[in-house]
Amino acid sequence: MEHPIKVSLKNAFEVFVRVKDTENYWISNYGRCVNNLNHKDKNTFYMHKQGNVHLTVFEIEHYERTIAKGKRKGEKISETNRYRREAAPDILVAESFLVQYKGRERVWHKDGDFANNWYKNLIYVSKNDFAELKAGRMTLDSLELEQEYIEYQNRASEKAYHVYYSIRKRCMEGENRPGCYAHVEMWRGGLMSRSYL
Repeated sequence: MEHPIKVSLKNAFEVFVRVKDTENYWISNYGRCVNNLNHKDKNTFYMHKQGNVHLTVFEIEHYERTIAKGKRKGEKISETNRYRREAAPDILVAESFLVQYKGRERVWHKDGDFANNWYKNLIYVSKNDFAELKAGRMTLDSLELEQEYIEYQNRASEKAYHVYYSIRKRCMEGENRPGCYAHVEMWRGGLMSRSYL
């Protein structure tokens, strides 16, 4: 899991991961896509439109070839090609956060809102089921499908825990506790104590 620098999270549960086969694109579990492709400063990110939209991402392919002519003939060199790909946010979210099953290659929105790309609102269905759902000839409940989701740890929450445990440690150091923490107590699950946190 990677969190792009200088991108404010919607909430503590939002996680960004790199879009498959790209170097400069990230998608969140809420369907927000960002990139730093055209920025000299790679810590500056462009936020794509959200909702029921189409995005353009540039996939990369690394390969090795042998030079056929010239002084360097026979030498192997590594090259990179970029391929333009059109994709909707729900597809990018599904590729990163949903487990895909054989025979289920289309992405359906559970609440019927195609602008809601939150990963838990998405489910893989078959092409036929997608057509039937879209036409209103069947409901998602009638399909009785299960969907497994890929969970990533949010590094933003890791920072919060680091701060918490740092404070906790200073409160529990007993006689070695810094003077400013001499009378500090922490509250945890109904127990207030300096020693048993």
